Amino acid sequence: MSTLLSFFFKFGYNVSYKIVDRGIIELFGPMGVSNLVSTKAFHIARLQTSYLYHITLLILVGLTLLLGFRQFWLVLGNFTDFRIFIIFFVLSINLINFSTNK
Repeated sequence: MSTLLSFFFKFGYNVSYKIVDRGIIELFGPMGVSNLVSTKAFHIARLQTSYLYHITLLILVGLTLLLGFRQFWLVLGNFTDFRIFIIFFVLSINLINFSTNK
């Protein structure tokens, strides 16, 4: 009986704690988000050239994209599913990250 209980205790420790709590939750939770933010901030900081026209262009492009997404959401919000937009956003971030790593 005690070997059976020790098996379940070891299994529960190895599966639920090591894999789920320390693995998956930390990967998609706080550690994954902080790593993603720090790598994206590093890539954005590398784009900085300190030329005024580059900064102005980036501000205009960012505002245009932000307002464009807002209008897209207001116009097509009733016809589109928000999960498609989230998948598109996550895939675009990953594609940008994949292209900068090469």
